[in-house]
Amino acid sequence: MGIVLICVLYGIFPVLFYNKILSKTYIQLKPIIPFVVLSICSNIYELIGTLIFKLNAKYWFFIYDLLSFITICYFYYLILNRQYKYLFVLSITLFTLTSILLLCFSTLNAVLINSIFTSSLQTLFVLVFSMLWFINLFRDAIVENLFANSNFYFISGFIIYYCGTLFLFLFGHYFYKQSIALFHEYWTLNIVLNMVLTSFLILGLWKAQKN
Repeated sequence: MGIVLICVLYGIFPVLFYNKILSKTYIQLKPIIPFVVLSICSNIYELIGTLIFKLNAKYWFFIYDLLSFITICYFYYLILNRQYKYLFVLSITLFTLTSILLLCFSTLNAVLINSIFTSSLQTLFVLVFSMLWFINLFRDAIVENLFANSNFYFISGFIIYYCGTLFLFLFGHYFYKQSIALFHEYWTLNIVLNMVLTSFLILGLWKAQKN
């Protein structure tokens, strides 16, 4: 409970950059703004809805997964200069249909199994479009100091988080069946990865402000 509360409160930390990311001066942050706002709102919900009121998580997982996928699509679509439009439309359509089918034909107990499919799609999407971003960077001969590029930190956070949680969701149901205590130990990985992603978001926002 303690580490979860710390993670949730830490996830709200990017709100300190709220005025900056909405400023015209930081227009380069436009692609990541929806995801940052969603991340802050989701942590507020986790604090109030999950930790305090213990609300049913099934629909929350569905809504958050769908919104996070859409905001990440928006991020990559803009940083890739609105290229690959049909690929983005196909990705959102496939993910939405998969999520709806899983929601309609599953129970709360099947959330972990459902996450195998949604997490796999999210990870595949992040890896493919991250690769396209790096390819475009080198192909267009605009290679710069990546450590000065805020998008580099956002992308790094996405890659680490989704690749890490993919392992968790692939084996999460197995761990849960073996032992709830064992499952909670491995679920700590998800909490740590959430904090890593938040750290990269904060770093990227700070880097944009510095530049």
